Amino acid sequence: MIEPMRGSGERAFIACTVDLLEAGVDIERLNAVVFFRYLQSPIKFYQMVGRGTRIHEETSKYKFWLYDYTDVTQLFGTDFITKPPRPGSGGKGGGDNEGGGGGGEGPAVAEIGGQSVLINAQGRFILSRRDGRDTPIPVDEYRREVVQRALAEAHNLDEFRALWIETQKRRSFINHLLGDNFSPEVIREIDQMTDFDLYDFFGHHGYHARALKRTERGGLFIRQNQGWFDGMDPKSAIVIKGLGHQFAQGGTDALETTAIWEVPEIRQAGGLDALRVLGKPVGVIHEAKLRLFGI
Repeated sequence: MIEPMRGSGERAFIACTVDLLEAGVDIERLNAVVFFRYLQSPIKFYQMVGRGTRIHEETSKYKFWLYDYTDVTQLFGTDFITKPPRPGSGGKGGGDNEGGGGGGEGPAVAEIGGQSVLINAQGRFILSRRDGRDTPIPVDEYRREVVQRALAEAHNLDEFRALWIETQKRRSFINHLLGDNFSPEVIREIDQMTDFDLYDFFGHHGYHARALKRTERGGLFIRQNQGWFDGMDPKSAIVIKGLGHQFAQGGTDALETTAIWEVPEIRQAGGLDALRVLGKPVGVIHEAKLRLFGI
């Protein structure tokens, strides 16, 4: 729904979403951000607020409204960036105090996705629940454990792809990770891979595959399967190409929501009815996913 929202100058347009407008979406006309979600993460809060800060000269949009139903505006002014070390601190010498200089303010803490990331002189740590209490785990160890869970489920990339395209298996895999207090979203943020789908995060770290950004994978899916599209009903092709466009914007989750059938280009082409021309929609979508994640 991003494109219609971006172009909705003539009528009111309301989008209800959890994470879609968190980052990376620029809709200059957007003039109200409404929070119904409870947040502890200053990073996520500022990313979401940032959706309203875009200027739109053509309509003289120089301000926006923020409605807060969950008291998240208390996060305004919250530090989430580690302060740079003072000159002379943390270098050679430094005395008995870690980091040197004495009188330090302690490690900076950033909340990401409900879990804490600590940054101090010894390195970066993620707080995770162990035996009923928060335990700092080094980032490298945390990442290794998350990836090992994937390797235990699928021994190679082909097996992982087969797991990933099955909605229930994929969700069960992610839920088991979260149930054991491991969040792939947290480590993806730390690794600065938020432009990549989790499939590519696991493919890169677990199976040494080249990681493609969502936009890259979605675009290649459309370009590399042109012969497939040419051999099918034009409306069916529009719907399947629409799946590629939606993946480019929202990743795997965007393919597994009923809202996808309300996307204008997909709805106008016939949606599920257009896929039935090719066979059972479940089978057609399965084939599309195989091609999408097989790139």
